Amino acid sequence: MLPGAGIRPDNVAALLEATGCHQVHASLSAWRTDPTGSLRPAVTFSGSDQRAPGYPGTDPAAVMAMRAVLDQWKGAHP
Repeated sequence: MLPGAGIRPDNVAALLEATGCHQVHASLSAWRTDPTGSLRPAVTFSGSDQRAPGYPGTDPAAVMAMRAVLDQWKGAHP
């Protein structure tokens, strides 16, 4: 079993404890502003005339926080 979806640094330790799993799948994404929107407003990638204000992307701070929690959890569960 590989838990995934909605896993964040604030809930991963409890999830591992509850499931007995030793690995997880997480996107750790955050919404990013698309800087090209103001530079080329006529260009869209959504297939419509409406420009999305941004896009989801991996959040480096969330990745570092998740790694810290997982390292701490692993140290307590050798």
